[in-house]
Amino acid sequence: MTDNEIRHNGVSFSLKRGRTLIYRATIRELDNPECIRFLLSRKQKKVAVQVCEVIDKDSFKVPDFSSDKRFQYEISSMNFVNIIYGMMNWDPQKAYHLRGYLVPKYRLVLYDLTEAKAIKEEEFVDPESGDESSSLL
Repeated sequence: MTDNEIRHNGVSFSLKRGRTLIYRATIRELDNPECIRFLLSRKQKKVAVQVCEVIDKDSFKVPDFSSDKRFQYEISSMNFVNIIYGMMNWDPQKAYHLRGYLVPKYRLVLYDLTEAKAIKEEEFVDPESGDESSSLL
């Protein structure tokens, strides 16, 4: 484990749901940005969650988590999830979880898709919320 590893951050992908779950710890590590976007390197098989501006292409507004402790930040994007699953040849019946590394210079958290761990669909939950029924559509 390196000094830059975020111990509790994460993203999870679910093809069944067509969603990507961004853990609250990831958002905090990025200093609670207003918006984020995904960056994907097919060649390196990595994905990043990066701070961006509202006007940037493919940006997603980050909700305020302070009012609801059970809220999960899920982003619906069947196309993006399909690309990830196809690129990695993942089992469509499983969800996958990744831990990442903060890269402060580029204001992003980087995830190596080759290090994904298969999880059960019922584990597609931010550990801080513990409530899989709360999500952002």
